[in-house]
Amino acid sequence: MLLGAIGSAAVAEEPDQDAKPPAQARRERTGTLIRIRPPLSEATQQRVVQMARSFIQRAAQQEKQPVIVFQLSPGDYSFGEAYDLAESILQLSGALTVAYLPHDYQGRGQVLRGHGVLIALACDQIYLGPECRIGEAGAGSRSIPAPVRSAYVDIARRRRTVPVALALGMLDPAVEVWEVQTTELVRRFVLREELEELEKKTTIVKPKQPLVPRGEAALFTAREAVRLGIAYVAEDRAALARALHVPESELQEDLSLGGGWRGLLVRVDEQISARFASRIQHRVRTELRRRDVNLLIWVIDSPGGEIDPALQLASFIAELDDSRYRTVAVVTHEALGPAALVALSCDQLLVHPDAQLGGGVGSVAEDPGQLAAVVEQIRSIMQRKQRPYSLAVALVDPQTVVYEFRRKSDGHRAYFSEAEWQELPRPDQWERGPAITQQGTALKLTGREALRYAVAAEAIQSLDELPARFGIEDELPEVEFTWLDVLLDALTNEAVLWGLLLLGGISLYIELQTPGIGIGAAVATVCFLLYFWGNYLGGTVGWLEVVLFLCGLVFLLLEIFVFPGFGVFGLLGGLMVLASLVLALVTLEGFPRSTADLLKLRHALVVVVSAVLGMVVAIALIRRWLPHTPGVSRIMLEPPSEEERRQIQQRELLARYDHLLGKRGKTTTPLVPSGKARFGEQLVNVISETGDLIEAGQEVEVVRVQGVNIWVRPVA
Repeated sequence: MLLGAIGSAAVAEEPDQDAKPPAQARRERTGTLIRIRPPLSEATQQRVVQMARSFIQRAAQQEKQPVIVFQLSPGDYSFGEAYDLAESILQLSGALTVAYLPHDYQGRGQVLRGHGVLIALACDQIYLGPECRIGEAGAGSRSIPAPVRSAYVDIARRRRTVPVALALGMLDPAVEVWEVQTTELVRRFVLREELEELEKKTTIVKPKQPLVPRGEAALFTAREAVRLGIAYVAEDRAALARALHVPESELQEDLSLGGGWRGLLVRVDEQISARFASRIQHRVRTELRRRDVNLLIWVIDSPGGEIDPALQLASFIAELDDSRYRTVAVVTHEALGPAALVALSCDQLLVHPDAQLGGGVGSVAEDPGQLAAVVEQIRSIMQRKQRPYSLAVALVDPQTVVYEFRRKSDGHRAYFSEAEWQELPRPDQWERGPAITQQGTALKLTGREALRYAVAAEAIQSLDELPARFGIEDELPEVEFTWLDVLLDALTNEAVLWGLLLLGGISLYIELQTPGIGIGAAVATVCFLLYFWGNYLGGTVGWLEVVLFLCGLVFLLLEIFVFPGFGVFGLLGGLMVLASLVLALVTLEGFPRSTADLLKLRHALVVVVSAVLGMVVAIALIRRWLPHTPGVSRIMLEPPSEEERRQIQQRELLARYDHLLGKRGKTTTPLVPSGKARFGEQLVNVISETGDLIEAGQEVEVVRVQGVNIWVRPVA
């Protein structure tokens, strides 16, 4: 529901806007930053407003003037949600509200388009990064509904940050906006239909071309917005803090202001392995479905672990829907090696001053291909959190050297590696200082150093502070593992998976040797289901592996029962089954691209091949000993002895079928080219004379007999 009445669409005259940042207020200022990301759910809007109001109350108690910076993220804002939030911002009394669109984490300009522009119009001031742009509020719409147009007029007129005509110019491609100057040297922005009326009242100077031509919605650069007097420029958050006369340390999101947090505690208190990462993700997903929570508190006390599972867990945290969940990492003791990456993947990091972060994983630097993949994953995670990635890489890679850089324009400090510095849009604007890491030694930070380098947000002494810090009144539930999690953990164990392959293969062989019993088939089915399910939980199985396995089985059955002796289907089926079992143990995006990928593939191949060799040995033992076992010999055929084989061969040599020559009968199976046919009461094996397929039930005639071989042809 839209809050408040929407005003008239009439356009009033606007005073000139001063493009200079405002002077410092008389009262001491205190600031905070609130991030706004689409989509804006009702709960998100309520939390944003609650954080703003709580901050205003806190500032009043401190007798300071509150400055609230709403940092807007580009994205798809729906009109109704944006208007509701804009109305709520207009009703925040006693605070200076600022809309802020910064550069991305690498210093590249962002674009605020769509109805996120309406939220910016509701603020007292707008600040943009030097390369950022704002406009195209209609998001490409050719026709703007009257209620939407009226809402923009209403917000612009009431706040007066942006003239109404410019607000409409950013919204509606059907309008034409002119920038004119009166004889009193007053600058005005008017629509085309108002221009003639204004010329009748006063003498004006107008340019030859409109500021915003008809047919396109305005999209202003930061420089254009400053010239028009609707925005200011801030190089980064430090520059913004100086312009607003608030401490830079205060311009960060304070989740404790929001209230209404429903928390869930997740402990990472052991070495991070593939099994642990898979188990914790499964448990968290289950809890998020069961519980109504919006704040995940990750308490990390880990000596490190494997880099790949840690990155997998970090990506899982970073990719949680931040319009529904916020994440906080707490490190009171240690988060060594890759465990530090899990901490940095959260929205906010709280550390004890004496805590330890990082320390590195030596194996990462041994393979350049693996290192490149690790850096790319860390970069992706940090990009989602709008942070530089060099310090995060240095925490696990001893070869990464990070330097302190100072921006020449204002002396702002930042920390980049040589590679990340070169990726900046304007690297020449930065002056490199001393290195804060040493090559050959992975970066290890204390809690105090993490705070100094802005890796951590705040200090914390103990977990007992969490409920009060975030206003959590109810008991803070904790993720706990059940017997089912233990079972799932076992199914991701490599030794268990190897055993399932071995048992499944042996059971399948026993079923083929004891047709009609079904026990072997049932056990084999369960084993292979558990094998693929366990790897699915480990994140290495998708539809490809399942389809390959099923198609391989179908090909093998075709070879056994439909096309015996051809070999093509058997070979393809065996290769497909083998490929599915190997691929189920590894995670590859396309073909192997690095040495690490090849090592993973080799290891998976060794596991599967060793299981197959184990099957061969076990089957040989079964063929030798099991048929002689009391009780089993009744249901399992014993291979014939040498004497029995000689007798069978002799009987086959003595068999005569000359009497069938010229006889007619009917096939009981398809001849492809061999099969069975019945001649009177006698059922014998026959062969198609031409090699063509002869369907079952077709009348055939014996045309040639040679020993036990009988050739037939269909009767026309």
